[in-house]
Amino acid sequence: MKIVIRMEKILEEAVRSKESRSLPELEPGMRKYISILAREHYFMEVCTYGGRFKNQKKVTDVYYKDETTQVPATLLSEYVKLIK
Repeated sequence: MKIVIRMEKILEEAVRSKESRSLPELEPGMRKYISILAREHYFMEVCTYGGRFKNQKKVTDVYYKDETTQVPATLLSEYVKLIK
């Protein structure tokens, strides 16, 4: 849950400032989840690069796309709190 809240804050900052953000190194499953969250709920562009070689890290960037990019009315963390 802490990671979800942290990622929501990073995505919200990017939307509000209309800029891109680099996300910290993520596990493959978390990278996929954050990519879906950014694309489907914030309507942002996502780019992951690097990692071709054994010791190279993968970097995931999220980009403000256009006027359709927005912070969702209800955040995923709020849904989780309601379910609990």
